[in-house]
Amino acid sequence: IQRTAANGKPPLMDAASLDVIRGLTPVYKDAALAAALPSPGVSIDNQPEPARQVFVTTPTFFSTLGVTAQAGRLEAPDAAAVISDRYWRTRFAGARDVVGRAIVVNGETYAIAGVAAPGFLGVSLDSAGDIWLLQPRFRTASTFAIARLRDGVSLEQAEAATAGPLQSADLARPGPSQGPFQTTVRPAGQGTSNLRERYRAPLVALMGLVVLVLLVTCANLANLLVVRNVNRAHELHVRTALGAGRPRLLRQLLMEGVLLAALGAGAAWLCARQVVAGVL
Repeated sequence: IQRTAANGKPPLMDAASLDVIRGLTPVYKDAALAAALPSPGVSIDNQPEPARQVFVTTPTFFSTLGVTAQAGRLEAPDAAAVISDRYWRTRFAGARDVVGRAIVVNGETYAIAGVAAPGFLGVSLDSAGDIWLLQPRFRTASTFAIARLRDGVSLEQAEAATAGPLQSADLARPGPSQGPFQTTVRPAGQGTSNLRERYRAPLVALMGLVVLVLLVTCANLANLLVVRNVNRAHELHVRTALGAGRPRLLRQLLMEGVLLAALGAGAAWLCARQVVAGVL
């Protein structure tokens, strides 16, 4: 759930905005906020940590997303920390006694309550999370809220039901009103990203170029196979003379093509995996 001002900038959503969204019980099952901490200072056992991505969240952040814990728990009545599986394995070597250990972020001490499920790195595609600080009293603000729709509620219905209450809450705030704001409700299955919108057009053009190069490569390879099969005309004639029928020859040529495609796809997958691992 995001709001946009007339100048195009998203106004921040705070705990009061979250209370309004949670109050729409016919529309949402639950809602949560999350915000990245700029340049956080992290230390463990009085030893400073390398740069880490730290997010501040409301206590129901993980339950709203449906994320499970592989160690400990992902909710706590008091302020606590949740770490990612990647951080757990690289920093703590996957030790089970990590639950309960103290971690200091910007001078405040948090107890590690649990470890998130493998593969979960947050909702932002621009930065993978290492640490999430669960704060019962959310003291910061976020540019968006995350909510889980109730069954049978469409995005359009949710958007129509959310805009009015949030606008009323804006008018009730002390100080001059900065509205009106436009409220949008979008699916969150692909995560949030500022870079996605910024580089969408160049990436689409790049993907088009990649597809073009792939088609040219496939055409060249097809021509090579045709030339190779033409040179095998004598072999195919001999096989025919020995009793091999046309269907059998076609099956042979087809299996050779499938085997070549499988080897090429396997090699491409291995190369892509290594390159992506190196980039990340």
